[in-house]
Amino acid sequence: MKKQNLFFDFDGMKFNTLPALVAYVNHRYEINTLPSEYIGNNDSLDVIIKKHSPNVNLSWEDIYIDVGKNFHSSIEWHEEVKPMDGMCEVISLLSSKYKLFTVTARQKPGINVIQHLLDEYIPGCISHIHCAWEHHPVKGFIETSKRDFILSVNGENIAFFDDSLNEIKKTADIIPSYLFDEMNIHENSGIENRINHWERIGEMFL
Repeated sequence: MKKQNLFFDFDGMKFNTLPALVAYVNHRYEINTLPSEYIGNNDSLDVIIKKHSPNVNLSWEDIYIDVGKNFHSSIEWHEEVKPMDGMCEVISLLSSKYKLFTVTARQKPGINVIQHLLDEYIPGCISHIHCAWEHHPVKGFIETSKRDFILSVNGENIAFFDDSLNEIKKTADIIPSYLFDEMNIHENSGIENRINHWERIGEMFL
């Protein structure tokens, strides 16, 4: 019997990458941002950086090109990144029953770093990695959204998990979508399918 498909975000869902991102941003732009500034904040990364360093004369595109090239593509900057609590155990069990996909807003040049972390902590469990963004020198940033990717996958797509409220809103009409809210910052979001621990995912799908 063909396995059903499950889709999981990467940052803040499978791995706690925020400390590494904060460390990179602070190092690169010589500022002192805090993790709390990134959590539940609708400000884009360039806005956060410019709050601390108004003299940074870079566009959002410049900043995201830099992050994609020098952070997302750097195994060194990800050396201290750890899995979310319970992720490894649950994913390992789910992989025997379902076909698992990683879907991320990261840029395509960073796919080797994603694969490196998956191989280190959950080897052989993820069937495919989809990175939503790539940068073209002439056309700029080009997106193949998580929604569009999920729609393109053959088979029975039964659930999508992401810690981004916006991503969940984009997919809720095409697949059962679950907001991973470990810190309960979206209690008043109106999202019914809200999960705050990997053990709950195991209880629901194993």
